[in-house]
Amino acid sequence: MGGSLITNKDVPLSVNKSALTKVGRAINQSGLPNKEIGLILIHGGGSFGHYYAKKFHLSREPKRIELVGITRTSSAMLRLHSFVIESLLSEGVATETIQPSELLKPNLSSITENGLRHIRNSLTNGLVPISFGGVGITESKAFIISGDHICKAVATTMKVEKVIFAMDVDGVYADSKMIGKIIPQLSIRNTVDTRTRFYDVTGGLESKLRLGFELRNLGAQVFYVNGNKPNRLTNLLTGRIEKVATEIVS
Repeated sequence: MGGSLITNKDVPLSVNKSALTKVGRAINQSGLPNKEIGLILIHGGGSFGHYYAKKFHLSREPKRIELVGITRTSSAMLRLHSFVIESLLSEGVATETIQPSELLKPNLSSITENGLRHIRNSLTNGLVPISFGGVGITESKAFIISGDHICKAVATTMKVEKVIFAMDVDGVYADSKMIGKIIPQLSIRNTVDTRTRFYDVTGGLESKLRLGFELRNLGAQVFYVNGNKPNRLTNLLTGRIEKVATEIVS
């Protein structure tokens, strides 16, 4: 669940309640998770975590920052996360929170044994494991743990059949002004003009596309879809064909 979807990303500390409701409704209608298919959710920081990360100069690269910046950024993400899980619950989606610091190994490349056990126990009990971007710390420095880090680590550690990026637009456009139609099937031969919004310190669309190709190479189907359109999201969750979305192809 992209930060651009679940928050009003260009307005500091502003939740997009309507989008959260629609995502919860789509998941509820999909019937996931079930005995055959599990579901894991990850959400970004949008105008919550990214707002303070930008203010205190936090980035993916470890660096010394004001200690209050670590607390402010972490607190904002917890506040957003509380909105997310309460909204999902109101639509009948019961989740189990897994903190990013528990989930990821220090190099951020894979999941810890405890994190993997937590995911599996949650799925066994019919819960939806959910995690989110946050702040990582070393002995003397701090850095951003992005939702992208978590997504790739999950797909590297577990067998993931499908990854869906729920965004606030219909898919991937060739033009950054989103003029014309989306690209239904995106390959490395396509040219895409990406852009980064003001409150975005983790790479924006360019980072999401790079991750998409990496996930495809790991064997997952990868889609970018408008999370404000519940039927489209439900179609992808349930394996039905959805024409208004972008799929990564080899």
